[in-house]
Amino acid sequence: MKNKPISLIIVLCIYIIAFGAGAFVLTAVLPLIESKQSMQSIHPLVALFIANVTATIVVFIFNLVFKNASVYDPYWSVQPIFIIGAMYLHYGLSFQLAQLYILVPLALWSFRLTINWAAGFDNITWEDWRYRDIKTNYPKLAQLIVFTGIMLMPTCLVFLGTVPYWYLLQVELLHAEQLNSILLIIGGIIILTGTVFEHLADTSMRRYKKSSNRSAYIDEGLWRYSRHPNYLGEILIWVGIFIAGLVNLHYFSLAGVILIIILFTCISIPMMERHMLKKNAEYSVYQKTVWPLIFGPRKSE
Repeated sequence: MKNKPISLIIVLCIYIIAFGAGAFVLTAVLPLIESKQSMQSIHPLVALFIANVTATIVVFIFNLVFKNASVYDPYWSVQPIFIIGAMYLHYGLSFQLAQLYILVPLALWSFRLTINWAAGFDNITWEDWRYRDIKTNYPKLAQLIVFTGIMLMPTCLVFLGTVPYWYLLQVELLHAEQLNSILLIIGGIIILTGTVFEHLADTSMRRYKKSSNRSAYIDEGLWRYSRHPNYLGEILIWVGIFIAGLVNLHYFSLAGVILIIILFTCISIPMMERHMLKKNAEYSVYQKTVWPLIFGPRKSE
C-alpha cells in the first residue's frame, strides 16, 4: 500500500489502538489485579511504565503485520504526551499555571517532531535504513533486535526522561516559590531552544535532499557547525525537562537524561557516521572539519 494519506491513517489507527490498550491496562487491568491479589497499590510510575510497555508491544505486533519497524518512529514524540496526560487524568494531579512553562514548549516539540516525521513518511511500505540493515545482517534475530533495541529501549529511555515531570507535579503552589518558577522557565526555554534547533536542522536537510545539484553531504545552516544538530536539539528537550524537575529532584530523575545522552553520543551518532562513510568516503573530510554534536568553530576550512 503506497498511498501516503491512507498509510498515515493506518499509522494513526495503530497508535489509537496502542495507547488505548495502554490506557485499558492502566485503568482496568492493574486495579483489578491489585484487588484480586489484595496487594498494595502499584506505584504510579510502575503502573505508567507497564501501560507504556503494553502500548509498545501493540506497536510491535503491527510491525509484524506490516513487516515494517518504522511504524514505531512516531512513538518517540507522542509517548510523553500519553504519559503526562495519564498523570493528570488518571491520577488526578492538580494543574498549576506555572506548569505551562514546560507543557507548552513540550507540546510544541511533540507536534513539530510528529509533523516532521509525517512529512518524511512516504507510505506504510517505507522503512528506515537502520531497520533494513538489521534485517539483512541478522535475519534470524531481526525481530528480537527490533523489539528490544529499536522499540523497547527507546520506550524505556523516553519514559525515564519524562519521570522528572511526575516529581514536579508533587510540588504544590509552584508560583509561591520564585526559584521554582525560574527553574520551570529555564527548562521551558531549553526545550524551546532544542525544538528550534531541530526545526532548523530538519528544514536544511529537506532543502538539501531536494537539491538537484547537492554535495556528498549536507554542510549548510546548523550543519556547518555541528554534524548532528538535530540530535543536539533532541538532547536539549530532555535536559529541559530535567532542569524543570529540579524543583523536586529525585535520584530516579537523573537516569533518563543521562541514558538519553549516552544513547545519542554512543549509539545513534556512531551508527549514522558509519552509514555516511559507507555512502561516501568524502564524509571523512566533514568529520575532520565539524564538531560531532555541540556547536563550535570549524576546525579547518
